Amino acid sequence: MDWLEIIIHCQNIPSDLVSDCLMALGSNGVAIQDIEDYLKLPSAFGVFKTDDVLEKYGDSPIVKGYFSAEMDQSALKEAVAEKLQVLDPAWSSQGLSINRLEDQSWASNWQDYYQPIQVNHWLSIIPVWEKGSHQSDTHAIYLDPGMAFGTGDHPTTQLAIHLMGLVLKKGDRVIDVGTGSGILAITAKRLGAQSVAAYDYDESIIETAKANINLNAGMDQVTVQSNDKLNGIHDQVDVITANILADILLPLIPQAYDNLKDNGSFILSGIYYTEVDKLKEALITNDFYLPWLMRAGDWFGILAKKGREHKDKNSL
Repeated sequence: MDWLEIIIHCQNIPSDLVSDCLMALGSNGVAIQDIEDYLKLPSAFGVFKTDDVLEKYGDSPIVKGYFSAEMDQSALKEAVAEKLQVLDPAWSSQGLSINRLEDQSWASNWQDYYQPIQVNHWLSIIPVWEKGSHQSDTHAIYLDPGMAFGTGDHPTTQLAIHLMGLVLKKGDRVIDVGTGSGILAITAKRLGAQSVAAYDYDESIIETAKANINLNAGMDQVTVQSNDKLNGIHDQVDVITANILADILLPLIPQAYDNLKDNGSFILSGIYYTEVDKLKEALITNDFYLPWLMRAGDWFGILAKKGREHKDKNSL
């Protein structure tokens, strides 16, 4: 299958918002190239930096989106320009271009910018094509994300992983909503989860998540199914994770409550700073208390726990 690669020079709009616009329009994947983000990553929490990767970045942030080649290019340009001009009326469509790519070209472009990532002291995320270059151990996750969200380099994924490390215990039962590449489901098993049920609304990426799970040893009792949020799911688990947009997180809150054990943990990420107060209010209204809020740049992650009767003086 061929693809349309849309390239956007961000100008005055944050690259994360440009990425969100492309995903809202149906992009099958995005790539953000921002040299400043790359350089600011501390060595203990970022990618393994090499000169050949640095040379691939330009002077200003670029976001690339990937759409079916069957789409009308003029209509796609107009739709993107309309969304971006809402965010910045001065944005000019001169900062936008479209290329046609063969399917193999997409894979090659992705691999150029997806490098091994050390998320924290106990977890590294390694693209499968780099597997032979890095020592394999129980604290490594191997991924071939394809067009699924969740490579480990986005702040929202790292926030979710850090919060999981705070609460997830050996033997816990876990649900991952909006699993994408399967990265949080795999992380949960690495942290000792007994079982993980992963769901995603997008049927086209279910096979990607399953393939990534199979790349990693010890992934027994990790399942992946297509499902819209937690509609029709009736369970009682210890931890629920969801790294998705705020508009989807909001209706998920009461569903998560119904599927958690008493004092169970609900980890939410994908929350832009303009949405965090709305999420906090909705969680508290639905009988969650909030022991942890984490921030990375403009993004927030929240650890919520079921049952405000368990709240201590340090929680919201």
